[in-house]
Amino acid sequence: MMNTRHASERRASARQLLALPAHVEVGASERGMESLVLGQTRNISNRGAYILVTATLQVGQRLRLTLDVPPQAGRGPGLEIPCEAEVVRVEPAGGGEPGTGVALRVLRFETPKVSASPPWVN
Repeated sequence: MMNTRHASERRASARQLLALPAHVEVGASERGMESLVLGQTRNISNRGAYILVTATLQVGQRLRLTLDVPPQAGRGPGLEIPCEAEVVRVEPAGGGEPGTGVALRVLRFETPKVSASPPWVN
């Protein structure tokens, strides 16, 4: 059987096209605080993600990423999915979009947290 996967494909798991808001916490600033950057995922898998951000990140940099999964049409609450990740590639966003495209390798997922009550709970 012939392998139809492209030779340059290096992903260990399939990515799904998914646009989610993302909060990126990066290193300590001069005041000893972490800086928070807003971004958006382009695609995601259980081992990595590609996000668009307006910050300058460096290959090898470790960060904390929180994905915001919105409530789905009254079917339940939204979720915040935190994880630790490492930057593996940085490139111009392309396609006329502002910012930077960043490929991440997920090092560890944390327990998701409920971010909002379902609409039927007051």
